[in-house]
Amino acid sequence: MSWWRYKKDKTGKIYYVSTDIRSFSFLFLILFGLLFGQFLVNPTLTVRVLLWSGFFCVLTAKIPLFRRGIWVSWGPGQMTVWWSRLYKLGYVLMGVGVLLRLAAYGATP
Repeated sequence: MSWWRYKKDKTGKIYYVSTDIRSFSFLFLILFGLLFGQFLVNPTLTVRVLLWSGFFCVLTAKIPLFRRGIWVSWGPGQMTVWWSRLYKLGYVLMGVGVLLRLAAYGATP
């Protein structure tokens, strides 16, 4: 499985670059294992890390809009492709954090 993206060189010529995702998936699997193991030991810390990292992803994706003078916007419609992906990843992380927070509260007697 590969991930295709395009680059421009100094002359303006566009060419496509392939990145192999299998190497990244192994790192994501290790990261997921570490987070899940940490969740079993200390669920509050894991949830906080997920919520804060999601918040910082959303904030980082919004910075280019702030630079253009757009202070209020709804959704990733005015963002570039890469910033909108980071924006969506931030909301996914925050959603997982909220679900884990509810699961942690439900597991306590």
